[in-house]
Amino acid sequence: MANTIWGFADCALYTLNPAHHVTAEIARTGEPGPADGITGLWVLGLWTDYGEGIALQGSIAEFQHFLRLVIEHVARETQQEGLPDALNELARVRARREALLANNPSAEDLEAAAGYELAELDLLRWIAQATSELIDHQP
Repeated sequence: MANTIWGFADCALYTLNPAHHVTAEIARTGEPGPADGITGLWVLGLWTDYGEGIALQGSIAEFQHFLRLVIEHVARETQQEGLPDALNELARVRARREALLANNPSAEDLEAAAGYELAELDLLRWIAQATSELIDHQP
């Protein structure tokens, strides 16, 4: 049966130690280690703020590969389609409006700027909705 230890990401802790340091610490404290001993070069610990968690052993390359996979998975599962494009478009709309309003704008410039303000509001509404869906995302 799996043993799930619950914690919060915003207060989670991590450690990375050479295997020989962990072996010495286990010997010093009498804490139980892995049944087969520590065979990896390094030990990566992922802990709750209460000190409970998991100790993974392996090489630095294996840890980096594992963590890259985790990051890619989180990004893939939480990506809101179109959000990056909408944020880029928002920046473009704001820049165009600011350019129109710079240096004593004409009546036509003010009218065009008002159109950009409406476009900005539409984009902000869409971004707020997309962000809300992203935050509330449930697989």
